[in-house]
Amino acid sequence: AVAVFWLQRKSTHMRSPMAEATGGQNGTVTFDVGGTLFKVLEQTIMAHPSTLLANMLEDIGTQPGKALFVDANPERFGLILDWYRYGEIYSHVDGLIPALLRDACFFLLPDVVTINGRSFTLRPPASNPCPAVKVREAMTSGITSAWPTFERYVNDLIKQVKDHYLTLASTAATPRERDDGHEDALACCREQLASEVFPPKEFVLSDWGSFTDSWVRWADPVNVCTRERLWVLITELESRGFECQLVPGAPSELLRNFHGCKLHVGLRLNEQHCPTAPCREMGPNS
Repeated sequence: AVAVFWLQRKSTHMRSPMAEATGGQNGTVTFDVGGTLFKVLEQTIMAHPSTLLANMLEDIGTQPGKALFVDANPERFGLILDWYRYGEIYSHVDGLIPALLRDACFFLLPDVVTINGRSFTLRPPASNPCPAVKVREAMTSGITSAWPTFERYVNDLIKQVKDHYLTLASTAATPRERDDGHEDALACCREQLASEVFPPKEFVLSDWGSFTDSWVRWADPVNVCTRERLWVLITELESRGFECQLVPGAPSELLRNFHGCKLHVGLRLNEQHCPTAPCREMGPNS
C-alpha cells in the first residue's frame, strides 16, 4: 500500500517537461508551469471553484494532449497543489513561507491558509479603494512628504526592535537558576508567555526637561515632533506587522498627573498575517 501511494504521488508531480501532456484524459489535467509539467485529478482542482486554477479549467477547459500553461514558479507549484489535496501546505524550509503567501494570493486561495501548522491571513488590497481610504492616504502622504527622514527613521526603529529580540533570544539556551529550581518553570498561558518572555522594545518619545519647572518635550523633534507624525509612525509600523502601544512615561516632579510618552513596539507572537505589499507588488515568480 505504501508503494502504491508513493507511485500515485510521483505520477501527480511530473517533473520532466518532455513527458507527454494528457489534459482531460482519465479525469486528469496537466499544468505546464514554466516548462515543468504537473498532472493532477481535475476533481481535486474543481473542489475549490473560487480559486484561480478552477476558474482556468472552467473558462478554458481541457484538451487531450495539451497542457494548460501557468505563469508561476515551478519550484513551489507542487506545494500549492498540496493545498488542493489536503487543505494545508507543508514546507520543510520556513524561508519559503513569504513566497508561498504571495503564491496563495496569486492563485486566489481562501483568506486563511495553513502552512506548517500555522494559520496565515491573506490580506489582498482592495482593487478600488473607497473615498475614505483615498482621503486617508492623501492625508498620510501630506504628512510624510514634509518628513524627509521618515523612511530612514522607521528603518532605524525596526533595526532596534530586531536587535532587542535577538538579545532576548540569545539567553534561551541557559536555564534561569534559583536555589530551589528554575526561575521560569511555572505554568503559564500562551498570552502570558509571549508578553513576559518577549517584552516589546520601548522608545521614549517625549519626556520632561532638565529643570523641574520645564514642560514636557519631544525627545527627537526632527522626527516625531507632533501627534500627527506619531499617528503616521504607529500606522506605518503596524502595516509592517508590528504591534504598537502607547504608554505614559515618568511623571513630572511637580505635576504628578502629567506624563511624557513612550512607544512599545513588539511582535505579534500569537498570530501571523500575510503582508499586503507582496500581494500587491510582486508576482508569483519572485
